[in-house]
Amino acid sequence: MDLQEQTLLQEQTLLQEQTLLQEQTLLQEQTLLQEQTLLRNDEYLRNVVETFNLCPFARQCRQTGKLQRIVLTSPDMAAELRATLLTLQQTTDDDFEVALLIAPLFVGDHAQFEAMLRRVEAQVVTDLADNGAVGTCFAVAFHPQLPFGTAQPHQLVGLFRRSPDPTVQLVRRSLLDRVRKGHGEHRYVDVGELSTAETILAAAATLAGHISLSERIALNNEQTWQHQGLQLQSAMLGLSQRRTSEKPQSA
Repeated sequence: MDLQEQTLLQEQTLLQEQTLLQEQTLLQEQTLLQEQTLLRNDEYLRNVVETFNLCPFARQCRQTGKLQRIVLTSPDMAAELRATLLTLQQTTDDDFEVALLIAPLFVGDHAQFEAMLRRVEAQVVTDLADNGAVGTCFAVAFHPQLPFGTAQPHQLVGLFRRSPDPTVQLVRRSLLDRVRKGHGEHRYVDVGELSTAETILAAAATLAGHISLSERIALNNEQTWQHQGLQLQSAMLGLSQRRTSEKPQSA
């Protein structure tokens, strides 16, 4: 082997080593990001959602393994979200009741996150239709900066849809059907007044009289705000500040 061949071989070996190191570093960063994100989400579920009873069956869903969580880490977030939604929208009741797709790298505001979700949803609907399928879940966007008001009960929705990281919540259609019919242990569900499911929510009635589910959500939100509003805001703020201090790197 002459000098030129030796030099070429050394360069190729060095390039392979650099590529392997970059891949290992990326994997470590993604693993750390996933761990930090899930820890924040754990605190959010336990110290906010369950403590303040924002979703009365959240604890049961988590403890019975009916909650699925996925952290989105791809630089092409829209593509990863599309692929993930397409998969989850074809699952069955045995897989999960509620799924959280958490996007710690998303840096846009709530309107941009909502717009991305709706664009991707439209693509997924088309993808499913091409295969003769229909989605099994409704989706709603959560974001740490969702605006809210306090003048009317329905204006509080934004507060109750705040989360430490931008998140897409999937709720299975069959679960909403059981709630609407008053079947099973789930007597009430807060899915943030899903815009895509507004007609179902408006038509749903609780067993306590003929109050629609959306109206009961609003009343429950108002009671929580009146009695625990400051504590709730403080808990959410703490999680939001923690996310900022951990500074996930956007792609």
